[in-house]
Amino acid sequence: KKLDEDEKAEEEINRLLTENPSNLDYRMMVAEYYMSNQRFDESMVLLQTVITEDPDFGQAYIMQADLLLRQNYLADSFKKLKVGFAKEDVPMERKLELINGLMQYAEVGQPDAEFIGANISDLYQIIYDYDEVSAPMHEYYAYYLLSRDSIVKARTELGKSVDIDPTKFNVWVELTYLDRESQQYEDLYAH
Repeated sequence: KKLDEDEKAEEEINRLLTENPSNLDYRMMVAEYYMSNQRFDESMVLLQTVITEDPDFGQAYIMQADLLLRQNYLADSFKKLKVGFAKEDVPMERKLELINGLMQYAEVGQPDAEFIGANISDLYQIIYDYDEVSAPMHEYYAYYLLSRDSIVKARTELGKSVDIDPTKFNVWVELTYLDRESQQYEDLYAH
């Protein structure tokens, strides 16, 4: 029965690509299907055809980075991520999600933590804009800075986050904690 389902899926994929040869979104869907079925080489080839036809298709670079990471090609994965992060079709939320997922691997004691941390810093350099009106960007960047013991800068970023979105309770809690820790009592009472 599983074999029948696989054959049907394969037929559908071939039909989709044959009937819509110029549809890059369909190629992305098929590449994702291949990736989910551990068919990494086929997925990588298909993604490369997307990039060849549209070098600004950032999501294709992001997916290639995922493929490379799954195969333990860490340096190559970050190279693709950096290209993808520079593309405008990848939403800020997606970029922040990806960085957030990598943060745990940059913690002290993790293998390659220093390398991953340095590359996360590079990713933030690509997307960070002090004047950006994005509460999540300032919040995520603040937590990254805290992980790097950059408390004063982190506090500034958390402040920008709540200036943009005052409903972020967790950010207020973090600000209050930082003010208490740094003995900024006049700021503490202002919250």
